[in-house]
Amino acid sequence: MKKWLLLLMGIVAGAQDVHYSQYFMPNLWINPAMTGFMPSTFRAVFAYRNQWRSITPYPYKTFYGSIDLPLLQEVLFPDYLGVGLMVLEDRAGHSQLGTTEGLVSVAYHRSFSSNEEAPIYIGVGLQLGYGIRSFETDKLLFGSQFTIFGPDPTVPSGEYFVNTSVGFIDLNTGIWGFFAFNPHTSLFLGGSVYHLNNPQTYFYEPIPMYPRLTSYVGFITDIGTRSSLVLTFLHLRQHEYTEYTAGAGWVYYPWPKGYGSGFRGRDKSITLGMWYRIGDALYPAFRYDSQSWGFGISYDITLSSLRVANLMRGGIEVFVAFYGFKFKERLKNRQIYCPKIAG
Repeated sequence: MKKWLLLLMGIVAGAQDVHYSQYFMPNLWINPAMTGFMPSTFRAVFAYRNQWRSITPYPYKTFYGSIDLPLLQEVLFPDYLGVGLMVLEDRAGHSQLGTTEGLVSVAYHRSFSSNEEAPIYIGVGLQLGYGIRSFETDKLLFGSQFTIFGPDPTVPSGEYFVNTSVGFIDLNTGIWGFFAFNPHTSLFLGGSVYHLNNPQTYFYEPIPMYPRLTSYVGFITDIGTRSSLVLTFLHLRQHEYTEYTAGAGWVYYPWPKGYGSGFRGRDKSITLGMWYRIGDALYPAFRYDSQSWGFGISYDITLSSLRVANLMRGGIEVFVAFYGFKFKERLKNRQIYCPKIAG
């Protein structure tokens, strides 16, 4: 019984990583090459996702936290270095099968344009960390605990687990680019590979962590002096799992100080959008950003066959971000102008 239980857990554990609907906010989760790409002294992001509460008393819960910052702007100008730290925890089901990871990221951003009105940056990044994959047994039922009167958790299970938690080293890498065609229109795109070293965990038999391949592209353009249009597309593949997500957002600047693709002189913005994870869910999203902090929320509306069980109630995802002070006055001409939705 124990063997088949752990084999089943292995299939679940090795199937896919967690995913996010607001995928550009957990920036160190989507691509280590985005580390430190920002116009402020630091960025701290915290996210929480709760999924499948409508069909189980033990829903999937995911916690994310990261902090990253640019370094050596004066020394490397117009290039610069980015460093960051990410912590991730995911728990699922009766067994609370989950992963806890801490990773350090470093990225180098190379400038390819001397035109301050149309900056071009390409960044490469590397991420290294340590994780623990574990499960709990106190809420599980085994064959010996099923009686003629039904399941009885007070009956000894007779099962003994050598390992309920195992550690692993994780290596990730990525590349990305930001291209501003003019002060009003910009493009960003990138690709990453997570679990590059193909780590394995071992409870009863080896459980592989398959590489996660992610690619994405985004486009943002002004549609007036006080608004912009954002289009994004993401492709994620991990072993036999494939995900495609596409959507659009309208960005409104209530108190504009400037004009230009959402990345020059605009300290406050409100974003409303709709995204579709093809074959799975449709989710509206709201986001607010100011110079010092940001907040976002989305809700997955299930469209797959699972909608019969959960009545289309997929899950909620929220994040909050804090941005450090803008660069010092002597560096005002060396700022990295980028829309917050791109970094």
